[in-house]
Amino acid sequence: MMNNEHNNFLVDILSILPNKVECLIQAPSLENLTIQKKTKKSKYDYYNLINLTEENKKDFIDEELNNSIGNFIQNIQIRKGDSLLFEGYDGVEYGVISKHLIIPDWFIKKYVPDTCTISNEW
Repeated sequence: MMNNEHNNFLVDILSILPNKVECLIQAPSLENLTIQKKTKKSKYDYYNLINLTEENKKDFIDEELNNSIGNFIQNIQIRKGDSLLFEGYDGVEYGVISKHLIIPDWFIKKYVPDTCTISNEW
């Protein structure tokens, strides 16, 4: 893992979220071909969609560790159906996670409440 905290945060978020979720990314300046090949237009303006299968999640984590793609992400939403699981902001330096997820103790100790808050609403 890298020493840069926001890179670890994105990797750790992806590692605790389930597979087979939708990842909506707003990153107009991201020019990473590995990620671009996996994205498609979403129903939301300004967002591209990646279906986070186990393989896509691994590729996303690898690209973050090797190329710091999180720096280019203005906003990221990870959803399962209509349920929001995570929303990250400003290079995924901080975010909000769903209260309905099982959040490991190590994650809470490492990130809550400074980098990540747990939503009271969703």
